[in-house]
Amino acid sequence: MAEITSIDELEAWLKGQDRRVSEALAARSALRAMPAPMAVADQKRETFDGAALFLACIRGSVVSAAAAVCPAADTITRGALTNAATLSAAHSATLSASAFPAAAAARSATLSTYATHSAAAFSATHSVRSTYATHSATLYAAFEDALLSADQMLASPLWPDPGPAADLLADWDAFKTSAAPEWAWWVRWYAGLLDGALPPWEILRDVALIEADVWDAGPEAVAKEVRRLQRLYVTSVSPTLVMGEDGRLDVETDVDVAAEPLDFAIDQVRIELAAVLTSGRGNGLSDTSYETQLIERGIAARANPSVVATRFWNACMALSKRMEDGDYPDDPPHLALKATLYTSVEELCLQDDLIRARIARLAALEPRRDPSPDERAEIARVPDEVEEVLTERAQTELKEVVDVVVATDKPPRWDRARLINWLTRIGKGIETAQKGEKKATWVLQLASRIAGWFRSPDDGSDDLDMGNDW
Repeated sequence: MAEITSIDELEAWLKGQDRRVSEALAARSALRAMPAPMAVADQKRETFDGAALFLACIRGSVVSAAAAVCPAADTITRGALTNAATLSAAHSATLSASAFPAAAAARSATLSTYATHSAAAFSATHSVRSTYATHSATLYAAFEDALLSADQMLASPLWPDPGPAADLLADWDAFKTSAAPEWAWWVRWYAGLLDGALPPWEILRDVALIEADVWDAGPEAVAKEVRRLQRLYVTSVSPTLVMGEDGRLDVETDVDVAAEPLDFAIDQVRIELAAVLTSGRGNGLSDTSYETQLIERGIAARANPSVVATRFWNACMALSKRMEDGDYPDDPPHLALKATLYTSVEELCLQDDLIRARIARLAALEPRRDPSPDERAEIARVPDEVEEVLTERAQTELKEVVDVVVATDKPPRWDRARLINWLTRIGKGIETAQKGEKKATWVLQLASRIAGWFRSPDDGSDDLDMGNDW
């Protein structure tokens, strides 16, 4: 397309663009203005709350970015984002958005999710342009965006040339070095955006759809909810729990994989496991070995292909480590089993992207410590305490993973991750159904503590952290 060189040309061009292009450009324009509310986030006067203003700008930009990324076929999520955009835009208006151009840009960006998209995108760009003496830099950045598709925009650095935006970026540099703990995730979020890295779609969607009352409660409440969403995302290594029509939590349906590759993968692993167990080596794998149990649990999970894959992967990594350490012989039967586990996992990953994503998440969860005696005792209580909110199937599977974690010295990372994920879901489910229920607090706090099995964030809490991986 021809290069755009003026604001009038940009406005005319936007009128011919589809929804996603307008939403992406609006979101990026609002995001360029974000350092302005960052500069006042710690200020509070009788009629002005800088943290509330910054949070409103964040919310508007996140909703707009999520709308731009949302798959067109996902009409349910798009409808939810439209509702979130309505609430966010209305809230921005109550914060004197017209008097603070950064908030005006965020408000215009959220309007792009349900109003006249080209007009809202133009308004967001114009709001940023009028914020600083460096308006030429922001306008030039919008012109550069107009040369890209929506996907290319969202994957590009926020500033094509950061030099002329030095004043804006100085506010950002000051904020990121002195931000309070409740802003930690947003610091990583904005740093990624500057480099052209959006959070994973699932995280972006879920943060955009955080309930209005949580946003209204302030940055600490939002930070707590974001940590919960992070915990759910990184521990999503198996089918999770979903609310059923009867108000109880049930295990979601796993991915559907063709029978032929699934059966072939399982049969090959079964054959190689039998070969190792009958090889007669006294110092090798046995019927009671940890890795054997992992494999057999994977074989038994045939109805859930992603569970087969993740359990085989966990067994493959454990077997490889024991062979490297010299605990198991480096002989042909063991080598063949390790190779077959690996190739079976790869074959299943080829069948569905969700299986590959779950394997990647499982691989990223590096254990830092094992469950303490007190944690094991507390975890053992969980099935009886939450039985009334689970279906029979969910209760059975919860008991299985609890038994493994409580009875095993070094529980498999798959079982650890699933337990953390399910406790987080259960606690939130109880909290949603029964506000103020002490059991919900207990379950959520337990999930947060045992998430420390994997990683601990810089703020010193037990909950896990995603570092630079969101």
